[in-house]
Amino acid sequence: MLSWATGTRRSSAILALLALLALLPSSWSQQLRRGKLLRRELAGETYYLYVPTKFSPGGQVLIVVHGASRTAEDYARAWLEIVEREKLVLVAPVFGQRTFPDYQQLNFAGTRADLYLHAILDEVAQLTSAQVKRFYLYGFSGGGQFSHRYALVHPARLLRVVVGAPGWWSLPDATLDYPLGIKKSPLVPSEVEFRVDELLRVPLAVVIGEYDTARGQSLRQELTIDRLQGRNRIERGQRWFAAMRAVAEEKKIPYRFELYLVPAAGHSGGDPAIIARAAQFLFPGSSAEQKK
Repeated sequence: MLSWATGTRRSSAILALLALLALLPSSWSQQLRRGKLLRRELAGETYYLYVPTKFSPGGQVLIVVHGASRTAEDYARAWLEIVEREKLVLVAPVFGQRTFPDYQQLNFAGTRADLYLHAILDEVAQLTSAQVKRFYLYGFSGGGQFSHRYALVHPARLLRVVVGAPGWWSLPDATLDYPLGIKKSPLVPSEVEFRVDELLRVPLAVVIGEYDTARGQSLRQELTIDRLQGRNRIERGQRWFAAMRAVAEEKKIPYRFELYLVPAAGHSGGDPAIIARAAQFLFPGSSAEQKK
């Protein structure tokens, strides 16, 4: 299996795959079945792909990232009506437990989840002629962990991002080792940089259900996290939001982040109210919004 981690052999594997993708004919975009959710494989891993019926070459992509249950297909299906309306290609990677045990933290110790997503996007560009240099990103729960950490490392790749109810966060604190903060611990590859200032210029929304306060098994429960971030997903989201605002104010960067507590919603990435709120932020100029 190819590995997208650090090291000479692994870097060579990345370059070999990208070179192969560059040779794929762009005519493949005409062979994909539109309007149907497709299950695809790349280097032994899986992702879901949906091309809307009226998609045009050069159109944009929405990435949807699953939680710890890894139900990527369910996450993808919850967005199909929206991406069909917005004429966006949808990509939902499956970060399998065996290859990506810590995808929420970008899996730096093994096969890097962020670089594997880039490999998927390169293939999607060849298959669909979509524009993948910058894209929309939505992640919920474990996917929310992935999305905000991905955004800290790769802010230039993002058009807009929604971080949905992660169990815990990487605070913009250079005195705390990653993943609790952004200090470069031995876990972090030497080439990785945490780009807080650049991320602050990306439109980002934190979206959490107003009833998402349970301290269940899916919530990381450690004294240090409780002390620094709070005891539930709402408190932790609010503290990260405030910490990022403090950095923005210190550096005189206009603050573009939003925080939404969704009425009557709990902890479900497929909740229609959660998805509607996320879509309203991601696509503020959509036809659906203009009709309201």
